[in-house]
Amino acid sequence: MNKSKENNKKEGRTRKKAIPETKIKTVEELTKLIEKYDTIAISSACGVPSSRLQLIRKSLRDKAEMRVVKKNLFSRAAEKAKKCQQLVPYLEKGQVVLFTQLDPFELAALLSENRVKIKARQGQIALQDIVIEEGITDIPAGPMISEMSSAGLKVAVEQGKIAIKKEAILVHKNEKISEIAASILSKLEMLPFEVGLDIIAAFSSKENKLFENIIIDKKATFMAIKSAIAMAKALATKIEYFCVETMPVLLAKAAAHEAALEAALKNQNKNQEQNNQII
Repeated sequence: MNKSKENNKKEGRTRKKAIPETKIKTVEELTKLIEKYDTIAISSACGVPSSRLQLIRKSLRDKAEMRVVKKNLFSRAAEKAKKCQQLVPYLEKGQVVLFTQLDPFELAALLSENRVKIKARQGQIALQDIVIEEGITDIPAGPMISEMSSAGLKVAVEQGKIAIKKEAILVHKNEKISEIAASILSKLEMLPFEVGLDIIAAFSSKENKLFENIIIDKKATFMAIKSAIAMAKALATKIEYFCVETMPVLLAKAAAHEAALEAALKNQNKNQEQNNQII
């Protein structure tokens, strides 16, 4: 009897556990997606509300497919497809996989349009100084006065509401947000953080290349280009470089010089005539 049990145990050790059908189907589906699309990207959904994640999924429809997958299943699919196996280690930081025909930078630009502002939570690290501006708030006078004062804000009561008397930094860059600071920001309805899908890593089969940490900030890029154009125009005007952008300024400058020279010549002729009369 005991020998029979021992034999059963030994047989049990040698038997492999059956792989669940759901996992097999998932690997097959991921393999097909990897083979179908040119760009495969890994992103993190950390801090992104599930409701927002669903909206992002809808906004990417017809442009990209999104899946939340486990590392081991994606690893098997990548190995089976013999493609983008370099992405497997990055799944430790994010479980959202994006499949698209867009190149990695086009995908990053598309994702940048789907970011949303959210409230601050206790313990978060401020990415920049969080400034409380001067002015009357919508908060009725009450317990919040002492709470704001304890946070270093200069407050008073005006028209029955709490007023910030002087602009101040509530949380400095790289500092943790305290419970009081989070409460104040919530009451002021300030949303100092943005969340969305940022690309941790992306593989392009067209270029056979891996890209890391692609972040596209359209607003900052637009402002940088605008500033560069203004500086280039100023330099071109200064060195009197003739082009479509500088011609109006240079012509106006020439007209002003002409008018000044004409006035100077008239004044010189007038003075000469007066001198001739005296002689």
